[in-house]
Amino acid sequence: MDNKILKDIVAGLADEVKNEAVKAVKEFDDTKLRLMVSSEIDLLVKPLNDEIKTTSSLWVKIRNRIYIAALNHSVDLVLNKLKQGILKL
Repeated sequence: MDNKILKDIVAGLADEVKNEAVKAVKEFDDTKLRLMVSSEIDLLVKPLNDEIKTTSSLWVKIRNRIYIAALNHSVDLVLNKLKQGILKL
């Protein structure tokens, strides 16, 4: 009987935590996280841009521009995937 009470308490707590997480995601302002991720991406993009400016290779310029576009696009994808994953709980 004690085991059933414990299971009910744990289930109730799990539901409460899930509801709080969903609420937090819905109210989440991703501005700070977006800025943090963007600053990290800038650290990756800078050497790529520097190489574009200094190389005469068309292939390197095209490759680096593709990398830069993919990196810049990834911010929204990552944030959306995190939100969707939490909301699926």
